Amino acid sequence: MWMECHCYPTQDGLTVYFRDVTAKRLAEEAARENMAILRAISDTSADVMFAKDRHGRMRFANPATLALIGRPLAEVIGRTDAEFLHDPVAAATVMRNDRAVMDAGQSAEYEELVPMPDGTHKVWLSRKIPYLDEHGAVIGLLGVSREITERARKEHALEVESTRKDEFLAMLAHELRNPLAPIMNGARMLDMVAADEHKVRHISRVIDRQAGHLVALVSDLLDVSRLQRGLVTMQKESIDIDVVLHDAVEQVRALVDSRRHTLVVAPVLAPAPVFGDRTRLIQALANLLVNAAKFTPDGGHIALRAATCAEGMLAIAVEDNGVGIDAALLGQVFGLFTQGERSLDRTIGGLGLGLPLVKSIVAMHGGSVSAHSAGTGHGSTFTMLLPLQAQQAPPAGAPLQQPPPVRPARRTGILIVDDNADAADSLADWLRSTGHHATSVHDAAAAMAQATATRPGILILDIGLPGMDGFELARWVRRQPGLENATLIALSGYGQEADRARGLAAGFNHYLVKPASLALLETILNGA
Repeated sequence: MWMECHCYPTQDGLTVYFRDVTAKRLAEEAARENMAILRAISDTSADVMFAKDRHGRMRFANPATLALIGRPLAEVIGRTDAEFLHDPVAAATVMRNDRAVMDAGQSAEYEELVPMPDGTHKVWLSRKIPYLDEHGAVIGLLGVSREITERARKEHALEVESTRKDEFLAMLAHELRNPLAPIMNGARMLDMVAADEHKVRHISRVIDRQAGHLVALVSDLLDVSRLQRGLVTMQKESIDIDVVLHDAVEQVRALVDSRRHTLVVAPVLAPAPVFGDRTRLIQALANLLVNAAKFTPDGGHIALRAATCAEGMLAIAVEDNGVGIDAALLGQVFGLFTQGERSLDRTIGGLGLGLPLVKSIVAMHGGSVSAHSAGTGHGSTFTMLLPLQAQQAPPAGAPLQQPPPVRPARRTGILIVDDNADAADSLADWLRSTGHHATSVHDAAAAMAQATATRPGILILDIGLPGMDGFELARWVRRQPGLENATLIALSGYGQEADRARGLAAGFNHYLVKPASLALLETILNGA
């Protein structure tokens, strides 16, 4: 117990009063302990803690605050942010936020970009709380700030990526609808002009051309997904790079000619073998050439050059005098969902998938790809670097490989099984028009009955059949006498590597993804 003693002299002597002050002393000790705790927290915290008066003058600053400002306490107390923040715009923003909290008398949080003594800027999340006098008037504020620079950067990157995805999806919808319109219009017109052979041929060409555009869009989407997830198996072999250059140019020749471009090809002068997937390398280089052709005004100039360079690398450059690349976009052109400015008329077109495809393909060959441009209106250059393969001479006396003999085409019964009746029947019609004996059915039960009755030499099976799927149907076929040696061709919308592997395990000889090239199908049928 704590007692407080007061003594007062009187005529008769001394009057002494005792008062119990235990509660008061305990409260004072608690206050001192609380202050010590707060001081310890303030002094050791990595967060910036401060107090300001009504005029924004600093009244308290913990060590983290002093380290941030870069001045001792004596030079900070009594000063405003305008006196020690190096950026007047940042200082004005901080002080405006302070005034808003004190004027409203309510706490608030702000993200504030603050300059550092080393010249950099960091983002701080500041919680500001007004404090009052005994009459309830706001006389200042307390603040706690924590650096969130990296978090803010990631959040901004996510927002940018989300915006790009939204723009990409909108563009995808546009690009898919464009070819669908003439396909649907042409399909409606065929019945109306059936007697006019010239118009029928014209409409058929339009439908075929626009369907090809749809196939290319879907193929690019699937390729990007599979390549970025590492689900594509490269079929690598020793390739003469001049073959890749020639075939890539042939793929884009029609586009280049339609835009009246001049395309100059400078092939590598010395032998330059590359160990890689021929089809994928042609695809990558063709994408760079298509990109150059699209973004170069009609009558422009495109150059394709290949040359060996240091450290066993081959450089393939595609240079154009087209629209160029803005400096702000140059470092992002190989990113998915990245596109430059586009007008609503979409005169250039495309989904911006070509360059991400190029990057993925080249990376899977151990190479790299880069872009250079002097800016908008100054053209651009894309350069692929690929490792050269060490040349090895064939062993002495090694026989030259002969191409396999060409097998004559033979006609045999073909059974098409697809629950999409339009797909099955139209394919059967086309095969019959080319001289094959083709029949179409639309479910596994009908397929089993037809196969048992006719013993077809070739079966073209959809995978996503109702009831018994294509894999199971293929296994059934392989167990039937007289069908065990039949040629099985999967024609499916499922095109992942795992689907192909399941197809081979089930007994398929070939696995094609819808819509398959009719020329490729004809080649397979003629070789069956």
